[in-house]
Amino acid sequence: MNNKYAIILSFLIIMFAFFSLSFAEETGPGYGDLTASGSFSEEDVTELKNIMLEVESYNELGDANRDGIIDLEDIAWLRKCNGEMTIYLDADFPANSNIPLVLVRIPAGNFTMGSPAGERNRDGNEGPLTEVTLTQDYYMGKYPLTQQQWLAIRGSWPGSAPSEDQGLGDDYPAYNINWNDVQGFINDLNIHIENTQQGPLTVSAPTDAQWEYAARAGTTTRFYFGDSLSETDDDIDGPTDSSVYTGNRTDYGWFSINSDESTHEVGQKPPNAFGLYDMHGNVWEWIYGYGTYPGGHVTDPIGAGTDVARGGGRTSVPRNSRSARRWNPGSTNRSGGLGFRISAVISEYYIFLQQLTIQPVLRMKNNNISTLKPAVLFPPCP
Repeated sequence: MNNKYAIILSFLIIMFAFFSLSFAEETGPGYGDLTASGSFSEEDVTELKNIMLEVESYNELGDANRDGIIDLEDIAWLRKCNGEMTIYLDADFPANSNIPLVLVRIPAGNFTMGSPAGERNRDGNEGPLTEVTLTQDYYMGKYPLTQQQWLAIRGSWPGSAPSEDQGLGDDYPAYNINWNDVQGFINDLNIHIENTQQGPLTVSAPTDAQWEYAARAGTTTRFYFGDSLSETDDDIDGPTDSSVYTGNRTDYGWFSINSDESTHEVGQKPPNAFGLYDMHGNVWEWIYGYGTYPGGHVTDPIGAGTDVARGGGRTSVPRNSRSARRWNPGSTNRSGGLGFRISAVISEYYIFLQQLTIQPVLRMKNNNISTLKPAVLFPPCP
């Protein structure tokens, strides 16, 4: 069965240039929801792959984009529209799927990157304020990368291994990792995704803009949980000063105040509005830095690739964990407070599909190539 699966997927990839999109105007509930769970899920992607193995067993619900055939386009559309996506890091996947890496879909949108001149404890590298438009949905790790996930892909630690006094265990964040180590992990993870046929997907470190947009999750306050101005930003707890996220700073993150200078298992504090955990405190997160913000308005900025860390860590006072805070630790730094989280896009294949214009196209169905009606773009996610 594995050989048959590989042959069919390979043939579909070779033929992808002949594929395009057409669909009925209504998207109708249930399309893509093969498992009838009520929403798109990773189980639907798995079921879609199973359906692709049996070309004769056409199932209308597998045709996620409603173009008349079940193919890689449907996988791409399901991955884009699913609120969460799971990559399995087991070396023998799909025989075993015990080490999941869960990513959350972040919707495209606009925000103001950086901090205003009047923000308390603002640093100079947080400006000038820059209006950012992110035109594509993308994914972010639901949690910082864990020690189990690191070892599943890399097999060993690049420097000092995690320790009991700084936090040790499968669900603790990976740390003692420098920027070059992050790049090595990302390279190996992309190879793993390709070898285990879990695409179309490309992972990377998030950019400055992707990280801050995801961390803010629609907020403009100093932290996603509020401005928290009632107390100083030193080694002291204080109220969030928010009517939405009630309580104290330590209810939402691991800082110097409450961490005992140790990392903690990921996901123990409430998530932000995008469903991301540990965006303030626990471990600093390496990102693909912008350099100096340009001001004005930018679209899908990438930046200069400078080594920047965001979010604050287990020994950080609150002011260093603000949404706009940026730290330049140096690319070779393997501090016990440095970790990272994965960002992902639906690869160039999906972007190609999205950019198709209305035109007569060739399509393969039941191993026959024929000219069908003009192509149109994917329906929006329900």
